[in-house]
Amino acid sequence: MSNDDATAGAPRRVSLGVDPLDLLLDGVQPGSILAMLGPPGSGASTLAAEFLLKDVERGERAAVLLTTRRIWEFLRTAEAYGQELKGGLDGRLIKVVEIGNPFAQSEVNEALVEFFTTLEEFKPSRAYVDTIDPLLVTLGRRGLMSGLIGPVIELSHRKKLLTLIRCATPRTYSLLSQFSTGAFRLEWSPVTREGGSLRRLVLDNLRDIPHPKSSTEFRLVPGDGIRAIRPGELPEWVERTLSGLPELDSAIGGGYPSGSMVLVFGGPGSGKTLLALKSSSSLSSRGLRVLFISFAESAGDVLRRVRSLGGEAVGLRAVGADPSSGSVAGHIQELKRALAEHSPDVVIVDALELMVSLLDRWEEGLRYLRSLREWAKGSGKVAVVSTSRNPLVELASPLFDVSLELEVIEVGDCLVRTLKVRKVS
Repeated sequence: MSNDDATAGAPRRVSLGVDPLDLLLDGVQPGSILAMLGPPGSGASTLAAEFLLKDVERGERAAVLLTTRRIWEFLRTAEAYGQELKGGLDGRLIKVVEIGNPFAQSEVNEALVEFFTTLEEFKPSRAYVDTIDPLLVTLGRRGLMSGLIGPVIELSHRKKLLTLIRCATPRTYSLLSQFSTGAFRLEWSPVTREGGSLRRLVLDNLRDIPHPKSSTEFRLVPGDGIRAIRPGELPEWVERTLSGLPELDSAIGGGYPSGSMVLVFGGPGSGKTLLALKSSSSLSSRGLRVLFISFAESAGDVLRRVRSLGGEAVGLRAVGADPSSGSVAGHIQELKRALAEHSPDVVIVDALELMVSLLDRWEEGLRYLRSLREWAKGSGKVAVVSTSRNPLVELASPLFDVSLELEVIEVGDCLVRTLKVRKVS
C-alpha cells in the first residue's frame, strides 16, 4: 500500500493514481470502496488499469475479477493507452479471475470463491471488479449482497484494501453506491478538439472525502493513459448527429461527431445491416438526407426494408452497387456522382467487404475509403461504413474516427447481439 504522507492528526490518505480523481481528491483512506459507473466507451477500463498500476509499479500486488471481458481484451485496452499490465501478470503481481459465463450460477459461485481466496492469500493492496451488472441478474439483489458486496466490504476494511467496482447501468450503480465509501460516474463531455473526444468524471456520494470540485473533464491519450483537463484547456464545441439508436448514441458520446468516419464491423449475423437500416430509417424520418449505398441489396430492397421498420424513407436515397462491376476507380466515380446529386447529411455504405473481396489486393479498398473520408472531412458530414471483419478493417483503422464491433454471444440458451466501442477519437 502507498506510504503517502498524512498531516498530523489527520487520517492517512493514499493517492488513487488516476489523474482526474487525484485532481479532484486529496487521496482516500485505506480500505475505501469506490463504485464507478462506466458504460462502454467511457474510459472505464483505462481508468481501472491506471488504478491498478499505481501500486503494481511499486512492486505491490493487485487482484482483478472479470465478469464479461477476457483478460486479453483488458490488456489490449491498457496497452493502447501506454499502460503495461502484462508485465504485472508475467511478474506475478496481478492475479486475474475470469468468469466464463456470468449468467451460469455455478460458474459465478466458483469464480467468487476463487476471487476471495485470492484476496486472502495473494494479499493484494488493490482490487478491481469489472462489472457487477450480470452478477445482479444471476444472483439477484440478496445474492449479490451476500456473495460479493458484503464480503468485499469486510475484506477491504479488515485488510485496508483499496477496491474499485465497475457498474455498467445506473440501477446497479445506485445499489452499490449505498454501500461504498464513494462513487463516481464517467460520462461523455459534448466537447472535443484535435487529439480526441473528452469525457467527464463526476463525483457522487463521497463520504468523509472533502473535495472543492465535483467534476472534471478528461481525455484518453493514446500511449499516455488518462489525463485531466486543467483550467483553460477546454476545447471548442463539436456538433453531433444522433444515429437514432439510443444505445449507440450513448456509447459514442451523444451521436456521430460532425465530419467523422464511423466503422461498424462484425461477423455474419451480428446485425450490421439491421443497424444501418434502423439508423437510416430514424435519420431520414427526422428530415436528414441519407445516402445508403449497398453492395449486397438493390435500391428497391433497401427502401422496402427501411419502410418495414416504420420509416417513411423521405430524404433517403438508396443505391444498389454491383460489387463485381468496374474497378475501384469506377466505384469511386459512382460514389462521387451520388454525393453530388443527393448532397446527403449522412452516407451509409453497407457490405463493403463484397466489393473489396473482388479486388486484386485488399489495399485497393483504401482508395474508396479515402475518397469517402475526404468528403466527410470537407463537408462536415458523417460517413458510416459497415463491413465484416477482414484485412481491410485493420489496414483502414487510422481512417476512422469511431470504430464499433458487433458480436453475437451465447447467454444460456439464447444468442445475444452486443455492441462494443473499439475506438473513439
